Amino acid sequence: MFNSRMSVVAGLHKRSQPNPQEIQRKPVAAIINHGGYNQYTNVNDIAIVRLASPVTLNSYVNFACLPGVDPALNENVMIGM
Repeated sequence: MFNSRMSVVAGLHKRSQPNPQEIQRKPVAAIINHGGYNQYTNVNDIAIVRLASPVTLNSYVNFACLPGVDPALNENVMIGM
């Protein structure tokens, strides 16, 4: 369920030791669930979170690197569940 008071904190690496110079807190504008999401089985349990304003990229906040199609198998790649 979407709550307009939700926010995303970017750049926080240790919750026990937050550094205000490193973190960026952004309100969530919308959450778009996968069209095939099933709340009972959690199939397609993925969503897009749209922020109210963009984060600023820096040495603490950056893009998440995602693998391409059919990534090479290694200890960082999970197959099925």
